[in-house]
Amino acid sequence: MHKFRFVLFFVFVFNGINSISAELILHFDMEQTTSPFVDRVGGLEATAADFGHLYGLEGPAGFGLAAGLEDNGSWQLTVDDSAVFRELANDFTVAAWIYLDSDTLPVKVDTGPNPGLNRFFGDDIAWDADGWAMGVWEDGRVRFTKNGIVDLDTVDSFVELDTWTHVAAAVSSDDGVTIYVDGEAAENWFNVNDLNNGVGTNREDDLYGLGRTYGPTQGQWVGGSFDEIRVYDHVLSEDDVAELMIPVVDDPAARLDDGTLTDPAARADYVHDVLGTWLGDADLDGQFNSSDLVTVFTAGKYESGDAAVWAEGDWNGDSTFGSGDLVVAFTDGGYEAGSRAAIAAVPEPSSCILFGLGMLLVLKRRRR
Repeated sequence: MHKFRFVLFFVFVFNGINSISAELILHFDMEQTTSPFVDRVGGLEATAADFGHLYGLEGPAGFGLAAGLEDNGSWQLTVDDSAVFRELANDFTVAAWIYLDSDTLPVKVDTGPNPGLNRFFGDDIAWDADGWAMGVWEDGRVRFTKNGIVDLDTVDSFVELDTWTHVAAAVSSDDGVTIYVDGEAAENWFNVNDLNNGVGTNREDDLYGLGRTYGPTQGQWVGGSFDEIRVYDHVLSEDDVAELMIPVVDDPAARLDDGTLTDPAARADYVHDVLGTWLGDADLDGQFNSSDLVTVFTAGKYESGDAAVWAEGDWNGDSTFGSGDLVVAFTDGGYEAGSRAAIAAVPEPSSCILFGLGMLLVLKRRRR
């Protein structure tokens, strides 16, 4: 009976705890193979707009899949979800991998102002003064723009065609703007002005997009591929930026979160046969027990609708944490059963009964 009380305690009490806000405020890893792309940090969605979207492309070595464009399109956040980026006035960092395709770039000719510019993240409404953007010229120069204030282009550092290159911009109120190419500082401009992040010249709050900025008539879409778009709410050092280029190598658990194991049955087989553990083992220590419930409910994602990873309760592969994840975990029979290697993988009726009772009480409480 004490196990039953313990499970309910964490369902009722820890459900109200929010996870601590991380310094990484946006991470699109482009592992989804259809629209929308889901931000791995806060669950924001970027939905395909206009034309030419490509999915499931080969990304930089070690970073899985990437996305690309072969026509004037983008993936757009909503106006409300864009607010956090419009409000970044200074002291932040944006980074991404980009691949300029020599076969696609000629398609951009005469498709609007600055068609030679390939902007991978920024304000996706025709030129306005309430935001910022970053991209790469077709000749390889990297640009960061404070809309309505200044455009900053590298002079001696370039992105090569048909090659994955990592680029970043650190925007500092003390040191100005520093552009990084493949983890090394390429150029610095001592421009410490805050971005003009009000409502802008069109008197409206604009939305941000991936793969293009300044809207469908501007032609500033990525002629190629891009991956791993990240935004931090602080200034990264050169060492920090260099670390973003290092993939997690040979981690079989990474498949739980990379979008390739969304089928519940295949996910269960992988957890059992490859990882050698139970559904519900959030910390992957080989057991499913109370510490795993502490971990997932403390993350604050339960029935929030926010994107969740395995360690935050996504055990059925739908990228969220809800009652369905608890169902598959307790039905798997591993709760407080020890390591999977030491016991036959047969669901224990007692565990399922306890879980069923718990869920009835949860539903009853929610109706009240």
